[in-house]
Amino acid sequence: MVINIYSGGINATGEIELFDKKSKNWTVVTKTKEISLFWSFQAVSLNNATYIMGGIHCERASTTDACIFPSTTRDVLKMRHDGKFNLEKFPQSLLKTRFYAGSIVIRNSIILAGGWNDDLGPGEGDAQLEYWDLIEENKFNITAGNYTTSYWDTFPLLFEY
Repeated sequence: MVINIYSGGINATGEIELFDKKSKNWTVVTKTKEISLFWSFQAVSLNNATYIMGGIHCERASTTDACIFPSTTRDVLKMRHDGKFNLEKFPQSLLKTRFYAGSIVIRNSIILAGGWNDDLGPGEGDAQLEYWDLIEENKFNITAGNYTTSYWDTFPLLFEY
């Protein structure tokens, strides 16, 4: 299953699209206010669900696609892969606000690296790695790594080797 989460920008509708491999077309499966006018989040799929982590909520967007009155979040949203495409607020949150970060799933863990948070201004670094180890349904063991990513912003690429 290939899912596209479309949000942010002046045409932000909070659309979630599903790609049909046979027809090679995208179909809007839902529109939701939770992610309209929502920028710079991380999204990963693990254990038959998509997790939308962190990001920036905007009160509105300007005609030049700029975010007006941004606010960062530690929130995590979960969308089960059950065909309903409903978003629910996950009971656990990021350790710190984080946006423009990179994310990857390795086995049963989500790793976040880089990006900015409320303690760091744009282009400023030293954000700690954050590890989310899945323990059971709806429960992660969350820890901050000892390593910090110095000046890793604008979606650093992560990969497993």
